[in-house]
Amino acid sequence: MDEVLGNRPILQTYFLHSETSELPLSKLETDEILDVVRSVTVPDLQGRIAQQQAELQECKNRQEEVTDERREVESRIEETNERIDTAETDRDEAQNVLRLDTTGELETIRNALEQQEEAADELDDLLARRQEVQEELDDAKNREEELQSKLIDPIDQVARSVEQSESCPICDETVSREDARDRIEDDRCPLCAQENSIEDYREQFDQAKRAAESEIEGVQSEKNELKEKRDELDEEIEVVREQQPELSAFDENVRRRLEDHDRELSAVVRDAREARDEAEDRLSNLRDELESLSEQRDRLAERQREVQSDIDEIRDTIGQLEGEARRGVETFTETWRRVLEEMTESIRRSLDITQEGIRVGGDSDRTYSSEDLSTSERHVLNLAFAVAVNETVDSERAGLDTLVVDEPFTHFDDDVRPEVLSFVLEDDERQYIFTSSDPSVRDRVPDEQCVRLEQSDVQWTLDDTDRMEDDESE
Repeated sequence: MDEVLGNRPILQTYFLHSETSELPLSKLETDEILDVVRSVTVPDLQGRIAQQQAELQECKNRQEEVTDERREVESRIEETNERIDTAETDRDEAQNVLRLDTTGELETIRNALEQQEEAADELDDLLARRQEVQEELDDAKNREEELQSKLIDPIDQVARSVEQSESCPICDETVSREDARDRIEDDRCPLCAQENSIEDYREQFDQAKRAAESEIEGVQSEKNELKEKRDELDEEIEVVREQQPELSAFDENVRRRLEDHDRELSAVVRDAREARDEAEDRLSNLRDELESLSEQRDRLAERQREVQSDIDEIRDTIGQLEGEARRGVETFTETWRRVLEEMTESIRRSLDITQEGIRVGGDSDRTYSSEDLSTSERHVLNLAFAVAVNETVDSERAGLDTLVVDEPFTHFDDDVRPEVLSFVLEDDERQYIFTSSDPSVRDRVPDEQCVRLEQSDVQWTLDDTDRMEDDESE
């Protein structure tokens, strides 16, 4: 059936029901109406756009895979750098012990600890307490930094978050921090630029900011107290070291190693040498690993740029195709307006088809679905729409030049009815099959073009034709 008559959605606009709610413009969603219009003005465009969108989605999938892989590599790089820092600290501490052994200071420290146990215990205690205070201070600094992050301007805070993210979770767009700030200030989504105020977020931010400000004061006070404690301990440690110069190099690292080996110097040195060698081996391996990861990250960054370039190119193509689609809709709308003007002078309405629906002008803009649009206007608009579709479409896509209309003149206003009937009877470009029980309509149609219909329960639809074809094929 489709091979003979053509595109079904187009053909369905040629059949106008007597019930207003069953008319094509009443039944079809706006997207479906736009699809019909595009299919008659730019026949292959929807397929081309769909193909480009499929390619775009494929590129986005590749971009997501590369992005995830790069994030994993960057996480491993960060972890490797931390391990390198740890290995360097281990090496330096071990090397320092070996240096003290070479200079004889390690033995001097051991002897001083054994001979002056009271001073050694005091210094040992001071070093342990300083270590605890330093750990508490580091923790307070981390808490303060976390609280300070909540004091950043909400626009900048969102913009930073956007810059760190790879794409919008809804539309997959990427954006710079500067563009994100501009969009936020215009009450638009920083990623996809859709209208979306951040007022709700700003209110949450203000609450979090007030809570952070009150908490920061306490953390800063705690931090200052810890600094004072650490400074006092440093002064006490310095006093002990001045009193016992042979303990000037005695620190937490030396203290721990001497304790671990019961102050047996040969064991301390042997352990320090092994620790140094092991740390250097670790450093060598970690640096090789870091170099490999950095190269891998660079390759992934290049792949990201290539995929983004493909995405930008496809989006440009889609934009051009959508521009063609818009121009096609505009061309069709002009045809529809002209047909409406030719059909009747009693209804003078501007027309426009948008994503929001069909807008019908007049004293004020209305949509097709608005209650103040009369039944007569709806039926005239549908008939003019069907004629415009038939006039615009390529015959290969809809080979039927016949419009089937059920009791149209019943619904037309008195001043509109004769105008539309004249248009139908004078239209030599297409065939009209219509029913009417109105004698005034019958009188204007030549006898040879009239058929009297008897009441029957039999009805025929395009779906019945499909079923008939299926039965024949079986």
